[in-house]
Amino acid sequence: MSAGDIRISHPAVARVYSPRVILVHRAREGSIAFDVFCPEDCPVDPCDGFGYGLPDCPWARRMAERGYVYRCSEDLAHLPEVNAEVVRHINWLVREHGFAVEFAEEGWE
Repeated sequence: MSAGDIRISHPAVARVYSPRVILVHRAREGSIAFDVFCPEDCPVDPCDGFGYGLPDCPWARRMAERGYVYRCSEDLAHLPEVNAEVVRHINWLVREHGFAVEFAEEGWE
């Protein structure tokens, strides 16, 4: 856990709230999409040369209602070598910078 994380404990569930989150969901065309959220004062720019902006998408709006700050999005609707770069970048954010990963509840049937 990083300094900004808050542990939420419940008898049935224990999870961590992190202001740095990658939301994984299905994009409209069916590919897997990643939305990156972190505060403006985040110690790393998670979107430096990565992704595209789509702040009005329903997922970004829902997360904003929960207090998250939208930064960028990316998906796996590219050529395999580009998709591999996307996955490497997501792994870098998770492993090197402590981003949490959250799966959207919808679209994973």
